[in-house]
Amino acid sequence: METPSTLETIAALGRVWKSMADITHGLSKEQWATPTECPGWDVADQLVHIIGIERQIEGETPPSGDVGALAHVKNPIGEWNEQWILSRRPAGGDKARDEFIEVTQRRLRSLNAATAEDFASLTWTPVGERPMAEMLKIRLFDSFMHELDIRRALGMEPEPDALGEQVSIERALLAIPGALGRSNLLKTGESLIVDLVDRPQPEHSWANQDGRVVGAEGTVRSRISLPAQVLLLRFCGRISTEVALGSPGVEISGDAAVMRDFFDAINVVP
Repeated sequence: METPSTLETIAALGRVWKSMADITHGLSKEQWATPTECPGWDVADQLVHIIGIERQIEGETPPSGDVGALAHVKNPIGEWNEQWILSRRPAGGDKARDEFIEVTQRRLRSLNAATAEDFASLTWTPVGERPMAEMLKIRLFDSFMHELDIRRALGMEPEPDALGEQVSIERALLAIPGALGRSNLLKTGESLIVDLVDRPQPEHSWANQDGRVVGAEGTVRSRISLPAQVLLLRFCGRISTEVALGSPGVEISGDAAVMRDFFDAINVVP
């Protein structure tokens, strides 16, 4: 698929946000409290996370709250996330959904009114200042994954937005060479191949070239075929290496130990 335009990214973001609102309509108190694969977060917390990030992009600061003792909080962004969640939990899931709809609709109105100059300007993101156009792809990736979190927690079939999935996979594929380089998994001249069996361009090969892991061919140590969702879930730390290896559709040829190390290495998103 071609690189999406900024307006296409905004439209996809709107679709994902609407889907999140739709699938959480009419949930019971017990359903809102269902744990998700994000440590410490239930279904309602997933919506509050989006609320908090979008409010911070608008210039708000997180509410105060002591969250440092939480084991899954590992950095300032994690603290901000938890401060938003802590402030909204007493109100319950229905109130969180109402606020989610209010905030995301306001953000879409703002984004659809933005100019080319706005999209080129630097803005706050959870990974530092980036052009607004790049920030939108980060937001689409994040929102896409959190919709998937909700669906998986509630036992709903995934209905991935095509562009949301494309952008999310592209972000994972861009980050994987660096993760492999840090892991020292491949010796110089060695490569591994990943086939995303449900994608239009399935094969991706990474090789160590003089100490740098890049998209290239080399002496193949191992090859793995897997669904793209398994790659994304492991990349974002939603499933363990063991679960990834045992997932339906995962097939390995060559050195199986290399692929275990591969799955260990690609958990980039904390």
